[in-house]
Parts: sequence; structure tokens; C-alpha cells
Amino acid sequence: MVRVLLAEDHKIVRQGTRIYLESQGVEVVGEATNGREAVDMVNQLQPDVVIMDIHLPELTGIEATRRILHDHPETRVLVLTAYDEPAYVHALLDAGADGFILKTAELSELYAALQEVAGGRRAFNAETLAKVERHMQEMTAQIEALTDREREVLTHAAYGRTNKEIG
Repeated sequence: MVRVLLAEDHKIVRQGTRIYLESQGVEVVGEATNGREAVDMVNQLQPDVVIMDIHLPELTGIEATRRILHDHPETRVLVLTAYDEPAYVHALLDAGADGFILKTAELSELYAALQEVAGGRRAFNAETLAKVERHMQEMTAQIEALTDREREVLTHAAYGRTNKEIG
């Protein structure tokens, strides 16, 4: 049986997700209402999978995912969110998320994604990944359009240098 921790700040979403998953034989071991609580609960409960929202109080789902996977690389993270912005998906991939599903999906899609993630596979919607790929291509084209000096300034800014240091 898959052991799941829900990390969601909206009570009705948490409760509905719990009721559905338990009806499918999934053991929901806990519910976190913010990112810090999710990290702490993973340390205590050691679930197989965390179903994580992106926008959480105190610590974002992205940062919570990063911290959880740093300390518990065997834990799987399935993101359940209303946001499919490419920047979010890219950040979640970078943080190590194993799957991504929109809150507009059918419950059966959530269950299927959970089974994929729990089985050690990834669960990313092809449409969402295509959107991210297009975004990355656009970013690459924008970077290539920069002059050498603009790239140099951008690099210095990325390293946190002041305007005076960059100049």
C-alpha cells in the first residue's frame, strides 16, 4: 500500500483528495498545510509519496520539494497544482519532482499519476512538457539575441554583483 502525505493549504482540496485516495486503497499518513510542515512531516512519517501544491505558506512547494528530496531521496514528489506556467514546471523539475498534475485533471488521472510516481516512474503530462520545451526554446533564442556585453552584465548580475562592480 502506498503511503501518502498531502501538502495543500486549501482544506477542501486536502479533504477531497484524502477521501478519494483512501477510497482507492491509498494510505494518507498526514496532511500538511504549509511547506515547513510538509518538510517536518516527511521527517516524522516517511511517506512513499508527497502530493505537493506549489503555492504554500511559509515555504513554497518548490523549496519544500528541494529540501525533502535532499534529506529523503527515496521519497517521491507528485505536484498537484492549478499552475502550469513553464517557469514553475522547470523549477519543479530542477527541484527533483517526479510528477506534475493539474487540479483540473480527473480524479482517475491523479490516481494514475500517483501509481506511476510510487512505482518509480515519472508522471508528466505531455502537453505540459511540450509547453516547457517551447518556453526553453524561446528563452534560448532570447539569450542568443543578447550582445556579448549584455551577456556579461547578466552573468555578473546573476552572481549578485552590484551595479558599480558590474560597471
